[in-house]
Amino acid sequence: MFLQQRGGTPRYLTDQGGAFEVERVTQGQSALVQQITERKRALDWEYSYAPSLTFGDDRWHNYEVCVKMKFDVKTQQNSANGNYFGIGLYQVTDVKGRLNSAAYSFKLSTDGHYEFFKHDKLINQGYIDGMDLNAPHEVILSVLDNHIWAKVDQKKVISYKDLIDVSYSGRVKLGSGYFHTEVLKIQVNQLGNEIMPLRFDNLDSLIEYEGIWNHQCGLENTLWNRTLSTGNKKERSKFRFTFNGTGIALFGRQAQSSQLRIEVDGTVWKDVVVPERAADKTENTILKGLEEGKHEILVSVISGEYMLDAIGVFQQLE
Repeated sequence: MFLQQRGGTPRYLTDQGGAFEVERVTQGQSALVQQITERKRALDWEYSYAPSLTFGDDRWHNYEVCVKMKFDVKTQQNSANGNYFGIGLYQVTDVKGRLNSAAYSFKLSTDGHYEFFKHDKLINQGYIDGMDLNAPHEVILSVLDNHIWAKVDQKKVISYKDLIDVSYSGRVKLGSGYFHTEVLKIQVNQLGNEIMPLRFDNLDSLIEYEGIWNHQCGLENTLWNRTLSTGNKKERSKFRFTFNGTGIALFGRQAQSSQLRIEVDGTVWKDVVVPERAADKTENTILKGLEEGKHEILVSVISGEYMLDAIGVFQQLE
């Protein structure tokens, strides 16, 4: 009755292109089925992206997504997007509804061709021979710190270690072509022993600024709370804050190169920290591995110009 009242629309999932609804696929079993085909696609969708949905929390850190799915091989059409199923991890900003808006994404097509992307750039690809299209398949995409791997039917097909401009948190995306792709099961598992339960804005009262900073408000919606704080070496810009946990993540776009010095509890953790190039709402600096407890962090800009958008806090799983 609940799903009937909602027209098959599930809770907690946000469609961004296409339409994913729950329906009966076999006796006693329901599935999340993508409904829009090329024949049903509206004319004003001609320049839109292929079906995708998003779920989860943008603070999710270190997890794997396991999906049991089945391809639609009955619908006949000439789709420019092809007949595939995909998983994306660490999505934080997606105004156009694209699977590859996620930091890391994996696509498996009906011809057995698979692709792995980082920030929309193809990193690796290959083929799976003899894939039975009439049977369900399990697709898994996992991320643990900077290690990402993908499995199809328990066989590892991708193993990637990200060394530059790493992402550390974000939501889940699922996507397909304009076919009646069936999602039979979705399971998300926590990996590692740290989570990011807290993130606070750059203008939160928890942060004490020293020196001169340029604090801006009312900026674009790709920034947390539409705010941004910019400091530089010349103005002796510093900030400090206290937290309970095992580490921190500093978020903020880095339009220019900069260097930081970070002190933890009055002791220099690193004399020179080079923030990674980062897009909006993305981590540029990670500090992990502290003992669980209360810590004070002091960050000093020692070279260039640094932008702070938010701070995330890592804690041990209970």
